[in-house]
Amino acid sequence: MCYAGLGFLGALGVLETVSALIGYKLDVDVLRIS
Repeated sequence: MCYAGLGFLGALGVLETVSALIGYKLDVDVLRIS
């Protein structure tokens, strides 16, 4: 149970990090274009 919870939180953390990196890359691309 504890391990499943930690795995779930870990997956959420990874998703948040990936989405943050993608958002940052999109922001940089938009700034570069404009």
